[in-house]
Amino acid sequence: MPKIKSTHITVTDIEWDIDKADIEEYGCKPNLPNEVEIPMNVITDAISDYLSDTYAYTVKGFTIFLSLKQR
Repeated sequence: MPKIKSTHITVTDIEWDIDKADIEEYGCKPNLPNEVEIPMNVITDAISDYLSDTYAYTVKGFTIFLSLKQR
C-alpha cells in the first residue's frame, strides 16, 4: 500500500451552533463555512498538548495514522 503524505485534513458537514442572539448581534446569520481545511500542524500541536497534559511529560515526536471511511 502506498503511503499518503497529507499536509492538511478536510473537515466537512460542519454544523455551527448559532442561536437567535448571534443573529441579533450581527443583524443576520453569520456566513460560516461548511468545509474547512485544517493544517496538520494544528492537529499535531493539539496531540502533543494532550499527551503532555495527560501524562505530565513533554513529547519529542509521534506518528499519526489517519483512518479514512467512506459514507
